[in-house]
Amino acid sequence: MKKLLLSATLFFTLATFAQAPTFNWAKSITGSGVKEIYDVTTDNAGNVYTTGTFGGTANIGPNDGTLAQVVYDPNPNANTARNVFITKMTASGTLVWTKTFGGTYDDIGKAIKVDNDGNVFVAGEFKGQVDFNPDVPQYYLNSGAVTSGNGSNSFVVKFGPTGNFLFAKAFTGTYNQEMNDLDIDALGNLYTTGSYKGLNSFAVDFDPGNGAFFIPAQNDDVFIVKLENDGDFVWAKSFSGGSVSFENIEDRDKGNAIEVDNNGNIFVAGLFKETVDFDTSSAVSSLVSAGLTDAFIAKLDTNG
Repeated sequence: MKKLLLSATLFFTLATFAQAPTFNWAKSITGSGVKEIYDVTTDNAGNVYTTGTFGGTANIGPNDGTLAQVVYDPNPNANTARNVFITKMTASGTLVWTKTFGGTYDDIGKAIKVDNDGNVFVAGEFKGQVDFNPDVPQYYLNSGAVTSGNGSNSFVVKFGPTGNFLFAKAFTGTYNQEMNDLDIDALGNLYTTGSYKGLNSFAVDFDPGNGAFFIPAQNDDVFIVKLENDGDFVWAKSFSGGSVSFENIEDRDKGNAIEVDNNGNIFVAGLFKETVDFDTSSAVSSLVSAGLTDAFIAKLDTNG
């Protein structure tokens, strides 16, 4: 009887204090061409940040009645190329600022995070020559010779709290990369993950500075890269093995998501095919897929 009474009391207490979700607001980005948001995050003050890609014109913040801003693809006739956008809004959905950059090929903002100082980091993919500074002076980076088909290289760009450009870094090479996620640890270090391919030992340089750091790819392999808050290279690791096909998207090993806990442990999740070694040291710790592709989650320490 006591257990029944306790259960009933708990049920009615939860029912009393539980609240149904309440709609607050919805905003749209309109205009000509394709527009797509790939990621959203918030800062400690509740401001909202998004990144993605657009072509043609994009009317951002049209429902606010205050800071509606029309931005234009700087290369509207360049093979219908799409460019990167970043927006900052208040918690109530009012537009604070918008930044865009891009080149003559499709460029995409895939992941966005904000550090404890309000700096904004965006990771994504680009091809050809791109001016990453939306303002002045211009700041160009060039991808490797992946200028045809669907090949792209990866970038990380940093903006200050007011949207001022601080730096852009790139992982360059002659084979395709796919940048999928970004996270920041308690010290402000950056971590990215995605996939890359190559037929030789110098397919991708993961050191975005003056040095060079190559990891041979067996085919489509998973990469994890750690950078300092100012973009300096710390280390790069890979999960290698898997498929032999360069054509089918189902055949890729990919890092789709990355998260760092308060102790600096790194968690990477994604998909893999066939046999893949997930131990980034000289030891071997392999998993074998049973389906077309299987899902994985792996844990690394702060040193990879």
